[in-house]
Amino acid sequence: MTTYTVLIILSGLVIFSYLFDLVANKTKLPSVLLLLLLGIGLRLLVDNLNLHTFNFLRILPALGTVGLILIVFEGSLDLKYDKAKNKVIKGAFSAAIVILLLTVSVITFIIYQTTGKDLYLCFVNAIPFSVISSAIAILL
Repeated sequence: MTTYTVLIILSGLVIFSYLFDLVANKTKLPSVLLLLLLGIGLRLLVDNLNLHTFNFLRILPALGTVGLILIVFEGSLDLKYDKAKNKVIKGAFSAAIVILLLTVSVITFIIYQTTGKDLYLCFVNAIPFSVISSAIAILL
């Protein structure tokens, strides 16, 4: 796949995203849902026509990570800060720290009781399980 082909594909995706955003505003459907349906439809079309495609499995983890970072950065652009929100921010931060510490403690205890390994090793293994996803934290 040449550089020009990649640039054309990426430009087409940006145009489709913009068009789907316009359609989403009219139909009240999320544009992400329309883009997912487009991807599924294109995959079915490519499979039925037996077209050769680029193997994205090698770069899919990197693309997913970049996409997640862009989604978080784009969401942060909508935030407006003023001094009146300091109390809410401090409360949310305090609640997040307390929940994190409680969750780490409980999961560390569970791992320690079930495996009998060193407490430090159980603590290190409990941390990834204790981190709350930003999507779940927003819902709380």
